[in-house]
Amino acid sequence: MGSTGRAVAVLAVISVGCGAPAASRDVAPSPPSSSVTVASEPTPELTFAESTSTTEMPTTTGPPSTTTTSTITDAATPVVVDVEVEGVTFSVNLPAGTRPDPAPVPPAPVWARSGGSWIVDSCGCIVGFVVQTFVPPLYEPDRIDTFVDHELTWDVYDTGHDGAYLSASTATPDGLWINVVASNATVDVLRAITSTVTISGVRDAPLWAGRVEIDLNTGAISAPGFNDFVSTRQSVEARTASGAALMLIGDTNDAPETTTQLTEETGADGTATVTVTKSNLPDDSISAVRYQFELQQMTDTLFRFIAGSWTQQCQHGRGHEEFTASPCV
Repeated sequence: MGSTGRAVAVLAVISVGCGAPAASRDVAPSPPSSSVTVASEPTPELTFAESTSTTEMPTTTGPPSTTTTSTITDAATPVVVDVEVEGVTFSVNLPAGTRPDPAPVPPAPVWARSGGSWIVDSCGCIVGFVVQTFVPPLYEPDRIDTFVDHELTWDVYDTGHDGAYLSASTATPDGLWINVVASNATVDVLRAITSTVTISGVRDAPLWAGRVEIDLNTGAISAPGFNDFVSTRQSVEARTASGAALMLIGDTNDAPETTTQLTEETGADGTATVTVTKSNLPDDSISAVRYQFELQQMTDTLFRFIAGSWTQQCQHGRGHEEFTASPCV
């Protein structure tokens, strides 16, 4: 199906703290292969140091394509850190005295390939910036504050219930996600950091390029590669069972007179059955086709393909008028 301009979830994480960054159940550490660009700005409270690496990943089935650049400036020069992942740019102003954090980091999952961490000497803080395609669930009882900045609504969470580790999270209108985390800081510190965050662009990520395979004798559907694609790309369409089903069907180039009806039934343990019926087909023998997908919502909140079936309904006088896998004449 190739690339589209449809937005897919991305999570940017900024962590601020003293000493080593505190661990978070929602944030994956960033690997050396990341995507950050640092540029000077005439604001007298920012600085950055040298650390450059570049990684290019496949854009159809692999992790996001990313680039990372850090530029040396002196201690008085302000900086803006830009992280770009497939057309979406996150910008944030970092405090003065920033330099690369030499601490090793463990390998990150495929949905957290972009970012890095830096030390700010002026405050003894660790600043990390990670871009992710995974939108993590957050525990509502941990929420202690809400504020609005640059038309983004930020929720502040105290994950340790002791004020030592705070995080501010927001969702953008096109499904992006930003999380700012801080150890040994106040809500005011979080506000100061989040007030500098800007977002531009829409992720130009491909949908699933594969196609479902249909056994015309039995009507059984298989979807080779679909679940791997969802796991790797964390596709925003797969956040709902209906969205996953439509992604499985793909662009069928329907005629203007063709209608599509979708129904969804939710089962136990995150299962769902989605039925998609396409009627008024411009075919002299087939009147309608029906796809039925069994889907399972996994721990990352995205739906995966379990099984499927395909049936068709014949035109009047051209065979059966019930939905079966039998051929029409």
